Amino acid sequence: MSNLKKLVLYSHISSGNRGCEATARTTIKMLGFQKENNYIFTNDVEDERYCGTHQYSNLVPIRSVKGLKPATSVFPRAFSKLGISKYAVARYLYKKYLNIFDSDTLALSTGGDLYCYDNTNDWLEYLNREIYRRKAVNVLWACSIENKRITNDLKKHLLRYSYIIARESITYENLRNNGIKENVKLYPDPAFLLEKEQIDLSRLKDYGNFVGINISIRTNGGYDTNTLFFKNTIILIKHILENTDMSVLLIPHVYWKNESDLILLNKIVELFPYNERVLFVEPKLNCCQLKYIISKCRFYLGARTHSVIAAYSSLVPTLALGYSIKSAGISRDIFGDEKGMVLSSNQIEAENDMVNAFELLREKESWIKSRLEEKIPEFEGALKEAAEYMKTIPRR
Repeated sequence: MSNLKKLVLYSHISSGNRGCEATARTTIKMLGFQKENNYIFTNDVEDERYCGTHQYSNLVPIRSVKGLKPATSVFPRAFSKLGISKYAVARYLYKKYLNIFDSDTLALSTGGDLYCYDNTNDWLEYLNREIYRRKAVNVLWACSIENKRITNDLKKHLLRYSYIIARESITYENLRNNGIKENVKLYPDPAFLLEKEQIDLSRLKDYGNFVGINISIRTNGGYDTNTLFFKNTIILIKHILENTDMSVLLIPHVYWKNESDLILLNKIVELFPYNERVLFVEPKLNCCQLKYIISKCRFYLGARTHSVIAAYSSLVPTLALGYSIKSAGISRDIFGDEKGMVLSSNQIEAENDMVNAFELLREKESWIKSRLEEKIPEFEGALKEAAEYMKTIPRR
């Protein structure tokens, strides 16, 4: 047990992204804090109750600000937009919860790729500063950061963390090459330890081997169905139906309203209205149930990183449909090279690129499975080491 008394996951956002849920579940289980000492900041309490995160943690509801609601947020948003106060919105959202952080707190920033995007740094900077002032141990946990993102300003921000845990080697080297070396560790993503929850799949029993497919607006560049990426996906599905005896199982992994996987996957279903071999995982399932489904696939192609991790850790030959360094880094750490194991959306140039990548996956099926059988136990062992490391982190 940690010499710290309280665990706070303050950048969780919400379990509507099942990757966020997977990170919270596995992290809390790894570190062994009791429910009354766990806190998860969430933008959607309903999502948490649906997934059951309230069963092992206290929930801290963070208000959302949209349009003119709530009315009390109008001035803070105006101050931020006009440059009068950079942290006005963050202060409005989080100030009343800052007393949760103290010198007995292990605070984790768990949004693994939050620093890969343009719209997250202000609120993370605000929380980082306030947590630092309150002398909590603040850890950037299971992160991925592209080298081009590490500006002088971001470097100052990152150096304020007590510890940084990179989840893949590319990020680890990026940090070190930019002079961020002290208290930086490399451990796999905690979601490699996620357990499966068995559910009834009897409706799928007549459809043979499955190719699981997950796509997102991150890889597609929005919801447009005229993109080269979406065309590649449709051509791949037709290829599977016409040239193999396998069926296609469409698997959502993010249900957030502003970037739900359901929208693009539903558009695929509409293009195959009478084909019984194109199936859709329709009910909203938690991350453990989704991992169980993914584990039943013969092959998996996934855009969402934690859906890919669910496949890897279930020993399913997988093609990551990447859009940032996290896919390349995780794949490189498993296979030694991401070539042939990651199809980056910005590398797609022709309509058959995904078909070609899938056929290469089929050719390497046995090798991939044997490699996963070798590496996944190593990752699990490394995460046990990470848990011991985190449990002995000294107070500041």
